[in-house]
Amino acid sequence: MNNINQIRDKFPITRNKVFLNHAAYSPPSQLVVDAMRKYNENLCCYEAELMDCSLGQEFFAELIGADKDEVALVQNTSTGLNIVANMLNYSEGSNIVTTDLEYPSVVYPWLRKSLDVEVRYVKNVEGIVRIEDVEETVDDKTAAIAISHVEYVNGFKNDLRQLADITHEHGAFLVVDGIQSLGSIPVDVRRD
Repeated sequence: MNNINQIRDKFPITRNKVFLNHAAYSPPSQLVVDAMRKYNENLCCYEAELMDCSLGQEFFAELIGADKDEVALVQNTSTGLNIVANMLNYSEGSNIVTTDLEYPSVVYPWLRKSLDVEVRYVKNVEGIVRIEDVEETVDDKTAAIAISHVEYVNGFKNDLRQLADITHEHGAFLVVDGIQSLGSIPVDVRRD
């Protein structure tokens, strides 16, 4: 791992503050500021559409063990989750399985009345989402399990491989909010 001071140097805020990233809104790194400045300079000259965003796709694909063409860039996690919720096909009686620990943006997309899908909540047991409870909740009408890799409430890490096995057994999708884990916990979308 890189020297911690080399990493801290990339975040100017650390020169005079303690920086605890919480994945919602936080001071950006100098690399991000520089990229945003370049983008805005191009935008003001009407050249933003000429910018190559593929580098972000390449980095993200490498981070999650995917191919670049399997990655789509969207504005934020909430937008991505809404896209997924609205692109799935729901047969009559479909359900989505999630947990009572979820961040609201993981659950809200499926609560829209127009989707006509039941949202089932797996209750945590002392902060743990037990696989056996998920298995009992999922059935052949389950369209997806929508879950965070790491729960924002308490840091509980869901086992993506076991959840994927459950969803695939029922012909469902595993929809994962990885904002709390990506970059700090290895993720391989093929393995997990």
